[in-house]
Amino acid sequence: MNADPDFTLLVRTLENCGVEIRTEKCEGEGGLVRMQDRHVLFLSVYSPTERKKEMCLDAIRKLMHPRMHVAPRIRKLLGEEEWDE
Repeated sequence: MNADPDFTLLVRTLENCGVEIRTEKCEGEGGLVRMQDRHVLFLSVYSPTERKKEMCLDAIRKLMHPRMHVAPRIRKLLGEEEWDE
């Protein structure tokens, strides 16, 4: 998808949680949706990588809770205040 290692880690984290990542040509930025029994994160091909990373982080915030194992790099990207460890 992208050469940015943080973006790759974010995508892998979401995929490991069962989220399907779809990059589409769309007018909006996309977003996280629930389709029946699964989550899909739509990302616009037109959005810059930084925005796609923000959208991935937003999806992780919605789906995760502090007791779930998340890579230290992801916790750092989320911000220390997000985690109560």
